[in-house]
Amino acid sequence: MSRRMNLFAFLVSVSAFFSLLSSPATAQGTAFKSSLGMAFQGGAVFPSDAFQDTHAAAGAAFLIPLSPRFHLEFGADYMRIPVRSQAEGLSQGRLTHIPGLLGLRVRFPLRALPLSPYFSVAAGYAYNAFSLDESAVETYRALGFEVEETCRSALAAAGGAGVEVILSSKITIDIRGLYRFSRTSSRWSISDQVTGNTLSGTAEDVRLDAIQVTAGLRFFF
Repeated sequence: MSRRMNLFAFLVSVSAFFSLLSSPATAQGTAFKSSLGMAFQGGAVFPSDAFQDTHAAAGAAFLIPLSPRFHLEFGADYMRIPVRSQAEGLSQGRLTHIPGLLGLRVRFPLRALPLSPYFSVAAGYAYNAFSLDESAVETYRALGFEVEETCRSALAAAGGAGVEVILSSKITIDIRGLYRFSRTSSRWSISDQVTGNTLSGTAEDVRLDAIQVTAGLRFFF
């Protein structure tokens, strides 16, 4: 409980600090007249699971400016996560992970500089699909077995912070870092091609948590 209170106090302090530096009426790039926007971003993802390798991500989002300070966002990122085999978890292969998140961005446009620091929170659902390493599939097949492995889709959430570099009231460069949370499970099966017998099992609590660092452009209409 004390950690949560400390985190809450820190976020309130940061918000108050930037509020003193910014002004909705005079800050640059507030996009008062914009009703919609689009964002495109790409970057690198650093998984917390040691059996998942660093990989690229790219995505897009629809933006709804509610005010100079508050933006609603609905977007999705696409990534293919390289996975190495582990005793309790996924086998070797690639996990397609596409989180679709609805989020709120709280902006702090600075008075004197074309910059807008911000923090954001988001939650939604992630589509997951796992593909076994093809060489492993062929090895089992040569021995007379068929193997399959699936990964279920799951809830996802994210929180982070960043800064917008304001090029004009309609275009900004966006640099952000966020931490994404998601838990899922997988199911595997191995079938004997001769007898038809099948052995199956599940792996619970497959963690897809990761730090994501991206840069992109935001356009307002």
